[in-house]
Amino acid sequence: MFYKLEQAGAGSRFVLSDVLSQVPWSSQGLVAAIALQHDSGEVLMLDEVVVTDNQGEALA
Repeated sequence: MFYKLEQAGAGSRFVLSDVLSQVPWSSQGLVAAIALQHDSGEVLMLDEVVVTDNQGEALA
């Protein structure tokens, strides 16, 4: 699934529930978040975060 997302062109659409079902959630409902420097690939941040919907409700 994530390879398809990476290769998809601008404006491509995917079913959100299909994408979320592939996310490797932790037992606490967290997902890894990694921020990389765009030109060097340097890791700027590595953390676990709660993913929420637009009402602030956790998705996992």
